[in-house]
Amino acid sequence: MTNVPFWLVWCENGGEPRVKHKTPHQAEAEAERLARASPGKSFCVMACASRFTERGVTIERFDCDDGIPF
Repeated sequence: MTNVPFWLVWCENGGEPRVKHKTPHQAEAEAERLARASPGKSFCVMACASRFTERGVTIERFDCDDGIPF
């Protein structure tokens, strides 16, 4: 996971964004291309403002050797 900003193109009545654009210019160019290809639909350029990641996982192992094979 890199610590660089990215931009997404989103359509409210479309699918989920799939591409992380490295610059706002690239995202805007893609939004324009999609809008021209889909008359009547609106495409928004959205910037990633922050990211949250949970890194802690607790693993507990138990002695379950009770002779049952499953």
